[in-house]
Amino acid sequence: MAGDLQLGLHRELAKGEKLDTIQLEGSDTDAVMFTVPDDAKSGDTIHIVAEVQDDGEHQLKHYQRVILTVK
Repeated sequence: MAGDLQLGLHRELAKGEKLDTIQLEGSDTDAVMFTVPDDAKSGDTIHIVAEVQDDGEHQLKHYQRVILTVK
């Protein structure tokens, strides 16, 4: 919300694209672990978007995409 203006972002998923299908362990710690799904094939990609926020007076956030390729 920005005053009376509400903004949103939406895009259609691409064919075969899925969201939030992998359980992340330790997502609120310094080390995150997950298991590659059994149905993943060699060459498939897994995209993880990490959000990090500091605890300063003016909390800053940073986002980083990590792309993993299944072997």
